[in-house]
Amino acid sequence: MTQAGSKQGLDTLLKVYGPRLSDGSYPKTLDDAGFGKLSKIKGLAISIPGFYLVEVTNGPSAAPAVSAKARLKLSCTGTCDSELPIAPLGLDLRYFQRAAERKAASLQTYATATQKLEAKVAAGVPSSWGVVLDIDETTLDNSAYQKRRADLGLGFSPATWNRLCLRQHPVPHRGVREEHAVRLDRRRHRTEPAVVMFVGDNIQDFPLLTQEVRREPDAAFAKFGDSFFVLPNPMYGSWEKNLD
Repeated sequence: MTQAGSKQGLDTLLKVYGPRLSDGSYPKTLDDAGFGKLSKIKGLAISIPGFYLVEVTNGPSAAPAVSAKARLKLSCTGTCDSELPIAPLGLDLRYFQRAAERKAASLQTYATATQKLEAKVAAGVPSSWGVVLDIDETTLDNSAYQKRRADLGLGFSPATWNRLCLRQHPVPHRGVREEHAVRLDRRRHRTEPAVVMFVGDNIQDFPLLTQEVRREPDAAFAKFGDSFFVLPNPMYGSWEKNLD
């Protein structure tokens, strides 16, 4: 911690954790061992390559800092950076971000859903209609967030997710912004519609359905392909809790 912190009366404690283990945890390596208010770790030799975490906290006798600011400076004399992920990209993310099959499934789902919707509207039943679409991994691709968290050995957290929503602009899935979909979206009705279609990536995006439907006969899935349309999401979902 540089002197910008000391000038503001901060008493900080500097800690280093690592390397990251396969389960995503970071064992503690060392702290600044009471170096003083100007926290510093010097001459640390990292013999095991990997991903390390540096944490700055208040010292044990420090009063809580409300608005004081400090600057953390890191430097090294060896090979200290790599553009490669710390661990190989998981199959779930590889499929979601790189597979031609996922792109095809997205285009196919939205094209088929649009054709079905156009047919329903042309038939005039009902005269006022609406469509419910899930957002994350259905209309918007947020897999970049999943990858950044995976590279850190971390999972989802509300705080990091909120920062993503405020600062970043996820891209639409393929098929969402096609001309035929936009044309339907421009229709307006003064009366509250009856919902004629649901699109999602989680079985719970569809009325009255849960993972338990997997135990039911095929007839329980009859609405899929007509008024229910699902997109694959191998990264996360209610299916993660299925143990059988």
